[in-house]
Amino acid sequence: MDKKVRKRLGNTYYLLGTNENGDEYYWKKPTWDCDWYWSVDWLDCLDTCHHTFISQYGINLFIEGYQKPFLIDTPFTEKEKWKLVELFRSIHLMQQTAEFFVRGSSGISELKGYKNENLAKEINENTIPQLIKDIEEIVKPS
Repeated sequence: MDKKVRKRLGNTYYLLGTNENGDEYYWKKPTWDCDWYWSVDWLDCLDTCHHTFISQYGINLFIEGYQKPFLIDTPFTEKEKWKLVELFRSIHLMQQTAEFFVRGSSGISELKGYKNENLAKEINENTIPQLIKDIEEIVKPS
């Protein structure tokens, strides 16, 4: 399987692999939405099924752990799979951390004592964009 990129409705999608039904799943390049957060977790099946979330699968996106991998055929080496799992987990954590610092809490209750716009800005303007670049270096076609 070769690496592949698709454009759709102004978004960029990178092929991650196929599931046991042969459906192709793509990572949607993150977008800065509503002027305050990153949408980082989209796993889209562009033509034949609905989207899901990368964080739902964790290590089992590509690698057999407690269950068989969700994507059974991918264009990545074993080393690239492990790097992608690490980077996807990291970008998800950073997105949640930035949202925490924007709101000042997890958003479950009225607790608001942890707001830190400087940390949120650092994560949103530097850390997440660098993680996106690192992921793209692996998933983009040569």
